[in-house]
Amino acid sequence: MSTRDYEVIDFRVRPMTKEFAQHWVASAGIRVRPLLGANEETPLETLFAEMDSAGVTKAVVAGRYVYSAATPEHIAGLVKSHPDRFIAGFAGIDALKRMDAVRETERVVKELGLAGIVLEPFITELPANDKIFYPLYTKCAELNTRVIIVTGAAPFGIKKMVAGHPTAIDDVAGDFPDLRLMMSHAGWPWMLDAIAVAKRHKNVYLEASLYHFWPGAEVMVKAADIIPDQIVYASGYPIEPISTMTGFRRLGYSEEAFKKIVNDNPVAFLRET
Repeated sequence: MSTRDYEVIDFRVRPMTKEFAQHWVASAGIRVRPLLGANEETPLETLFAEMDSAGVTKAVVAGRYVYSAATPEHIAGLVKSHPDRFIAGFAGIDALKRMDAVRETERVVKELGLAGIVLEPFITELPANDKIFYPLYTKCAELNTRVIIVTGAAPFGIKKMVAGHPTAIDDVAGDFPDLRLMMSHAGWPWMLDAIAVAKRHKNVYLEASLYHFWPGAEVMVKAADIIPDQIVYASGYPIEPISTMTGFRRLGYSEEAFKKIVNDNPVAFLRET
């Protein structure tokens, strides 16, 4: 465990349970981290040991609606069974299902107790400000819940990049100023655009999972001085290991900024209001 006097939270983790292992291997056909063995079911105790070794206290389980055998019920079960490790769970929602997606959003929040939903515009090949997403934003605003939006370029060459451009979030954040929005992957490779959107809208948060060490991602360190309350840490496990935290600590964030990024800001994003 971390020797710090606060919890360190990883905001994007997919535990390699049977359901999530099927997600990455059988359904997606994507082999991730082959040298680290993240292509098969792994006991939760192994994940917890990795978290302890990296000084990560708790994690957020982020679901997907594509390539996945991990249902919202499975995610909710993980959070309920291991509240000391999983601080919250989010369900992937398919916006193309239209009103069924709206009803599913209400169900996973009100009945399953999940913290919000995940949308993936690059999968639909429609930008986040497309009208198809607006009933979901409206429902989430009504429920006072949260939305994770996957932004930037998918790392596997699947789908087109343009639908993931972060400036689409500018419209969404302006139209729903009370809706908490998390831009997953911080819009890489358009991180400056993502930072600009977050600067304009206090309800927009950024997490740079997968891309902390990629070219261009160094701007996030400076961004901590500009939007100090809107940056969140996430590893992107299992595509990146939990031990990513070790390198993240060396990126140059001040101790004050680090505490905000790994604790204060994710807690604020998840806080009930």
